[in-house]
Amino acid sequence: RPAPSPKAQQSPAESAPAGNASSAALASPEGAGGAAGQKIWHHCAGQGDRCVCPGTMRWGIKENWLKVTPPKGKAVVDMECSISNLEDIAPGDIGKHCECSVPPIMPKLPSEEDLMPVEKQNATQRIAEGKPFWMFCASQWQECTCEGKVRWGNKRTWMVIEPELGQKRITVKCSIKDLPDNVPGDEGKHCECWMSPNSAFFQRSNPGIRLISGAGDTQENSVLSCESLEADARSGTDCGAQMWSASEAFCSEAWTPQANANAGARAMTLESMRQLMRVWVEPRFRGN
Repeated sequence: RPAPSPKAQQSPAESAPAGNASSAALASPEGAGGAAGQKIWHHCAGQGDRCVCPGTMRWGIKENWLKVTPPKGKAVVDMECSISNLEDIAPGDIGKHCECSVPPIMPKLPSEEDLMPVEKQNATQRIAEGKPFWMFCASQWQECTCEGKVRWGNKRTWMVIEPELGQKRITVKCSIKDLPDNVPGDEGKHCECWMSPNSAFFQRSNPGIRLISGAGDTQENSVLSCESLEADARSGTDCGAQMWSASEAFCSEAWTPQANANAGARAMTLESMRQLMRVWVEPRFRGN
């Protein structure tokens, strides 16, 4: 657990006796509405979870808050949000949590290009033009290693993380334990790497990941797919029928599950399964 070294502050509206600032509850005048002159507070971590905040953090709920600023010489608050590490500022309220008010310059505000979802990028065209693009790097709870900047989030909510000064490569733990929960409740949070198609790093990247990022084309080198399996089944051969019988559940909306085969809450979509059924020869190995 990180040492609770950051300095806690109280609201000027509720002055505490000298020496008691670290234990003062505050009714924060800064709301989440984003009105002029007000800070915008972002959810960072629930009770018992870790908050990594590149700015001022606050701990509490409703009108009761304890502000925590980075320690001297640091720009980040990194600590566990718990009553054992901070204090029980709202006794009995299990909704206590940490929020982060991120200064405009840290992390760097993403540009419109940063905000462009990877699924809407024409990665093939950008690669042909030699332009960098955002490529999927790691799902939540995994590590992303990238030679360049990394972004964490989903859809249009992203936190951009730059390599340290003088460093070319960065490794990021893509989880709400190590980064802010910038899209609370979204299980699709992930990391993406700002990738240059002309770099050796891109050429060494996983061809399967390049594919799901829109940076690969399997049509020319396709070996197997749901489309080819279905076509073989229609050909009338026994082999084609057997193969389709074994794979129809992963390929077809028309497949009827058994009465006791109920999909759970984390079931994969048919589109995801169809993508996983694709088999192709990576271009570098076509001559083997």
